[in-house]
Amino acid sequence: MFLALAQELHFGRTAEALMVSTARVSQVIRRFERRIGAPLFERTSRRVALTVIGTQLFTDLAPAHNAVADALERAADAAREINGELAVGFLGPTAGDFVAATSKTLSARKPECAVTLREADLGDPLAGLRSGEVDVVFTKLPVREAGLKVGPVLLRKPRLLAVSNRLHIARRSTAEPGLPFVDLVAPIPDYWRDALLPRAVAGVPIERGPAVKTLNEALLVVADGRGVCTVDDGVVRNLGRRDIAYLPLPDWPVFEFGLVWRAARETAMVRAFAEAAARTAGRAPLLG
Repeated sequence: MFLALAQELHFGRTAEALMVSTARVSQVIRRFERRIGAPLFERTSRRVALTVIGTQLFTDLAPAHNAVADALERAADAAREINGELAVGFLGPTAGDFVAATSKTLSARKPECAVTLREADLGDPLAGLRSGEVDVVFTKLPVREAGLKVGPVLLRKPRLLAVSNRLHIARRSTAEPGLPFVDLVAPIPDYWRDALLPRAVAGVPIERGPAVKTLNEALLVVADGRGVCTVDDGVVRNLGRRDIAYLPLPDWPVFEFGLVWRAARETAMVRAFAEAAARTAGRAPLLG
């Protein structure tokens, strides 16, 4: 817990990452400080910072902790290789359809490989990679995170504007957004938020409106007429609603999808899945 707080320097985020209460984090840190005999953190209402002793302790402990974590990960990787197991994350229904097809491609060539599919969180599709819950994730791009390897674009999908059928804009053949766009609650990186929802298109600023956590929440906001959002045809096919119209956005950049995995955990299984994904993409139009 000390190492987690030393990295986050925020009691709330540390508690969330460790799935415990903030009070529990404070209690454990105070007990640890009593054992050391000196404060390890400087706490104010505005910030948390390491003391000199806390900084030295972090410097001494971090390499050993990382070595243990790396050893455990290598053991887990070896176990998955032996058992032929691979956990694959996917962001949204379009990605889900693609990884399901890729799993069949892989199974045809390597029937001993067992693939488990796990849906990624809309607000943080890379969380499963960080926690080790998944080995690879098929997600919307771009991804610019340290320690992660990003494969080539395997799928491109035009954007559609989801808008309530009750609004006059729904009767147009193409879209000219006038309502605020649904935003995400999660503290995702600005570059990823801007890729999903550009700040401006053709020089016209985009207003961001109601914040949601999931795609289904976004569609509920849209159906209620309180905002609009952009989706691809996979969402329409799998989650389409009769109270929502889906209009073309020909001037908007397309959604791009690709595989992402941790560079330090690139196993033979991960490479085999990436090769199967490339073959799956080759059998279908990249743009469609």
